[in-house]
Amino acid sequence: MPRLPINTLHLVKRLQEAGFAPAQAEAQVEVLLELYTLQEAASKSDLKKLRLLTKRDIAQTEARLQAEIRETEARLQAEIEKVRLELRETEARLQAEIRQTEARLKADIEKLHYEVENTRLEVEKLKISLQETEKRFLLSIQETEKRLLLNTQETEARLRTDILRAQVRIILWIAGLIAAQIPIFYLLQRFLLP
Repeated sequence: MPRLPINTLHLVKRLQEAGFAPAQAEAQVEVLLELYTLQEAASKSDLKKLRLLTKRDIAQTEARLQAEIRETEARLQAEIEKVRLELRETEARLQAEIRQTEARLKADIEKLHYEVENTRLEVEKLKISLQETEKRFLLSIQETEKRLLLNTQETEARLRTDILRAQVRIILWIAGLIAAQIPIFYLLQRFLLP
């Protein structure tokens, strides 16, 4: 009987896909190759023994894999519980920090509200004070303007009176000069005219 070619790489991949570890899959393929080469010379009893050995190897491998899977599942469960515990602790810690931060923020907001209200009241007081100062200033300006107007009118009246007096004096002085020159004029006329 002619031999058919065997694709060992394909067999190894199929065994790995079935759950065998790479080393186990390779060992299984090697065993199959040996069986294949011994097939021509092997007897039925040898084939039975090989089948039993192969079944035993497969059963042992399955048992070992099942044990490893259970062990891995147990480790993963322990890790998951550990992570859950850490998450619960972290969540509790974060919630406590959030509550503290909220309390601080509320206190700060209340303080700001108080300061804003105080500032608003101070601004109102300053506005009122500024309005009163402006009124007093305007009244002061009006009073000063009145006083200046009165002073100006009084000064103008005094100046007019002084000017009138000065005019009267000048007129009297000029009249006095003229009156003083009249006798001189008559004397000169008498001496100069024959």
